[in-house]
Amino acid sequence: MKCKLAILALMIYNMISGQDLKIEFNQLNMFEGETINNVPNQEKDVIYGKTLEWVAYNFRNTESVIQSSVENKMLRFQGVSNSIITSKFYTYGLSYLIQIDIKDEKVKYHVYDINSIAANGVKYDIELSLLYYGDSKKKKHLDKVQKMKNEINIELNNIYDNYIDFLLNDTTNDNW
Repeated sequence: MKCKLAILALMIYNMISGQDLKIEFNQLNMFEGETINNVPNQEKDVIYGKTLEWVAYNFRNTESVIQSSVENKMLRFQGVSNSIITSKFYTYGLSYLIQIDIKDEKVKYHVYDINSIAANGVKYDIELSLLYYGDSKKKKHLDKVQKMKNEINIELNNIYDNYIDFLLNDTTNDNW
């Protein structure tokens, strides 16, 4: 019986987590990404509660990161990741907004307003960073832009995968 439940859980997880968050340039040349996922057998109030719990576990100060919320419908919060974008002399973090829209058995995960952030806390638009990133040789510059895009995709997909995993699995941890 446990084996059948484990196989069913794995199938559901693969069905839902198979959708990667793809970060692309929008019309304004800024990075953003969005995906919609099914969350089987979970009503919107349960999903909303789990989303709040996930934010509390994964972000330092829940009250300071939550930008806006509509109970059982939407949650928007700000995040910062350290040491994501590397250049010849500096390492930058990443700041972003995540908005999660919630319906019964469904979430829309949207990440946007993605910027690099220096160690001193100053934000830089990714669009501007791309203009000045690297040297004047076009091939090297394009390679560095692609590397930056890959680093951003990896970090934001890790956060997204962590969220989906949290939604789908029993989050109680009584064995500590």
